[in-house]
Amino acid sequence: MVFSDSPLTAVGWSAEEEYIHDEIAAVKQQGTLATTNDCLSIIDPNWKPDNPPTGNTHHNKLAAAFGVNQADCHFPTSCAGNPTTDQFFQWLQTRYGLERLEQFAQANSQGNAAWSTKATELSNIKDQFPEPMPTDWLNVFFDDFLAVWVRLCCNAGKVVYIKNVPIQPDIIATHRRDDHIPWGYENSIREDLLAVIPLILSLRGTPPANTTTKWNFGEFPGALWDEISGHLVLPLPAWHGNNIPIELAAIKPLIDGWNWSHKGMIYKVSILPLLPQPNHTPVNDDNFILRSSVAQLMKSSRFSIPNNIGIASLADM
Repeated sequence: MVFSDSPLTAVGWSAEEEYIHDEIAAVKQQGTLATTNDCLSIIDPNWKPDNPPTGNTHHNKLAAAFGVNQADCHFPTSCAGNPTTDQFFQWLQTRYGLERLEQFAQANSQGNAAWSTKATELSNIKDQFPEPMPTDWLNVFFDDFLAVWVRLCCNAGKVVYIKNVPIQPDIIATHRRDDHIPWGYENSIREDLLAVIPLILSLRGTPPANTTTKWNFGEFPGALWDEISGHLVLPLPAWHGNNIPIELAAIKPLIDGWNWSHKGMIYKVSILPLLPQPNHTPVNDDNFILRSSVAQLMKSSRFSIPNNIGIASLADM
């Protein structure tokens, strides 16, 4: 059955349908209902029934079936003193993203002890999110930047996903904004995720306490935008041979998805080459390979010339 051995998350659902309760009861009778600490999560502005608050119906009946009470499983949203549902899920995404990066850093620490330090720093940042923090820039970073970055690296052939055999990126639809590549797919070396760790830690500062940043991650998804100076920074994967242009099919969806009505505000464009190394190593792009890959798609005559595009390092951020 669908509820067997699986946690249940209810979002904006009052749980009044009796057939659902009947199916959960049948699974419980078989002894296969989830019993983990997160077996039930009810994300809703109100607990049902609210008048009277007792009775074996709605959320009360769900909680009883899973052996928890309201305090264990209810996450009130969109009411006084609580985050909106969007803010709640952004918080979950941020914590999950930090956890995945921490795990990949730790997994690589056997070959390079510096990754262990990075894992500890990421864990410390994750501890700064015991509850939703709507104004923290990491929410927008994971929501608007990381998904686009992962998709770019996949389309550029910089990450090889394996399911029995390597998966060729051109056989999977990954070019649309809503095509999502899992951050937790472990059957590969996630160099794309490792490469963004130094970027996050650099922007977070030492100690990692910067909850605000001058960079906007939403205006040009996949890039960093400083509206005050008009500086647009595009991180690009610079591993597996930096003398080969990044495929047009990888960069085109990213740049075409930008809001080019604001292109007149862009005074400076830089490429930020990233490597899957614990300590950032600047890449000079002396052969203009990375800058040429971007220039041919820029919807601006000035920045269609590779020499007019700069190279940035984390020290510049």
